[in-house]
Amino acid sequence: MAAVNANEPSAPGRTGRYSGHDERALRYLHHALENLNNRPESFASLRSAAVYYHHTELLAHVWFREMGVPYPGGERPHREPDTLDAFYS
Repeated sequence: MAAVNANEPSAPGRTGRYSGHDERALRYLHHALENLNNRPESFASLRSAAVYYHHTELLAHVWFREMGVPYPGGERPHREPDTLDAFYS
């Protein structure tokens, strides 16, 4: 929830790189929170549970990276060019 609060439009440095960037990126974080709040009662296998939670963490990580907010337990990311190679490497 601290990450959501850090995305207030009035907060310095949270305006995004283009108009509407902060709102678009926030969808990833909200989807991750929705996954956590509405998780299945059980999973078919341990692997499916791991995939579900890994996907949820990736959704949150995209928001942290896009908004330049330090990922919990990590350092402040450096800004890379907007390329697919930079995102996946």
